[in-house]
Amino acid sequence: MSIRPLLLPEPPGEVDRAPEIFAGGVAAVRRAVVIGNGCAGAENQCLGLVRALGLADRLTLYVSRAPPLSFPLVLL
Repeated sequence: MSIRPLLLPEPPGEVDRAPEIFAGGVAAVRRAVVIGNGCAGAENQCLGLVRALGLADRLTLYVSRAPPLSFPLVLL
């Protein structure tokens, strides 16, 4: 059995332009609410998203911890 090359279609025109969300320039996103689930990896991703949006200099961090066993525990 031989391996055949995968032929992909040509991308649409104007590939070099920025995505539509950034068409308004750097100030397109002025405020964002990012909610994490409390896991360390998710919190780091949320902070990375804030940095990527260019909002790291105006960051306000609110931390809310739920009481232990506040959610139903289901064991199977």
